[in-house]
Amino acid sequence: AVVSTQSTGERETQDIEALANRAECHILNEDFEAAVKDYQTASGVSDSKNIQDGLKRAEKLLKLSKKRDYYKILGVPRNADKTKINKAYRKLAREYHPDKFTDPEEKAAAEKKFIDLAAAKEVLTDEAA
Repeated sequence: AVVSTQSTGERETQDIEALANRAECHILNEDFEAAVKDYQTASGVSDSKNIQDGLKRAEKLLKLSKKRDYYKILGVPRNADKTKINKAYRKLAREYHPDKFTDPEEKAAAEKKFIDLAAAKEVLTDEAA
């Protein structure tokens, strides 16, 4: 028989630390849903400020990850000017134009990408923004 020298409190502390560490790994891998789940589990056991801060950060990152990043869609930096945005749009629009594809699955995927590209260009070059 194995005799544990750790008290239940010490094991809980280690478990909470392990959950927090695993949540941070999930964040690094951009698996924000798993990070939120781990932090929620840890916060159910501990009211630690670090756990609560980690949970808030993971929830914020999850929310941001669900938003469309138009800069990423066009592959341009956030400080790109209108000329660079238009250039990137034209290049990608030629590459993903639906008329270039004959396979129905590829054509449908290209159509979706083409629509996303057009939306990104429209939003990023809008003069009112």
